[in-house]
Amino acid sequence: MMKISIRPVTLRRVVEILALSVKEGHVDPYAFSEKLQTTRRRMQEILLEIERMKFLVTKDNNLTLNKIAYDFLVAFNDERLEKMHDILLSNYCFYGTFIDAIQRNISNSGFTKSDLLRILKNSPTLNFNITAIEVLCDWAERLGVVQRNLFTNRYYLTKNSATLAEFILFLQTSYEELNIKPRPGLRQEYVEIVRLREDVCEKLKIKRETFDLLLTSVFKKAYGKIELCGAPITTIAKKSPTSLRKVKKSLKDSMLSSQFVCLKESRGIEINGKEYYYIAIFEPLR
Repeated sequence: MMKISIRPVTLRRVVEILALSVKEGHVDPYAFSEKLQTTRRRMQEILLEIERMKFLVTKDNNLTLNKIAYDFLVAFNDERLEKMHDILLSNYCFYGTFIDAIQRNISNSGFTKSDLLRILKNSPTLNFNITAIEVLCDWAERLGVVQRNLFTNRYYLTKNSATLAEFILFLQTSYEELNIKPRPGLRQEYVEIVRLREDVCEKLKIKRETFDLLLTSVFKKAYGKIELCGAPITTIAKKSPTSLRKVKKSLKDSMLSSQFVCLKESRGIEINGKEYYYIAIFEPLR
């Protein structure tokens, strides 16, 4: 049996086409291709892939939106990214297989795109190539289900929480690993919080927001053992080598104004209204 291949389409384009369909009251491939400035052939390919996602059905020889599509748009409008993920997980074969593969293949670290391609290439019915992997990684990252280490480009599924004891253990370990010695007998002491966050999050599989909450808690409990430091306006501590991908809806009344942004600047941690970008741990926390 011949495997089916993905027709690459961005999450933004899916939302735009579904929103246009609601606005116009029907699916018009020719009008949509002009509106979104793409070829008619490319629009037909995109619509076929959206139909594969089970957002469109054929009625009287015309494509029309179904309830699943409306639920997806409502979830987007309400900024319920987890709901959008759930809908795709249940209805889009490529996305569901992709997420299932990451869940079944447990790893202490994350997965590179090459790792994911190796895991998924033996799918009996779906053809996973590097293009499919890139599309699905982008979708999952923007929906906040998968997180990517901005320094290593490894992907991993996130969980909601970690115990304070677990966090302290990995915080100390990662800090010591990143605390590079310029030469024998010397320690750098201060480590970039941006880099430390990425390392700890990957090891614990937690969201960046969870890291910030736990680090704030540890800092307040271990006063005197930890020192946080700010940074000049221009510093490498505020930059990451790759961009953070997010979904951001800009105008409340228009789904066509959605922004699928890439953020190059990474933030430090804010405590009591002050932003910090470096951390030094002077005594063992555990």
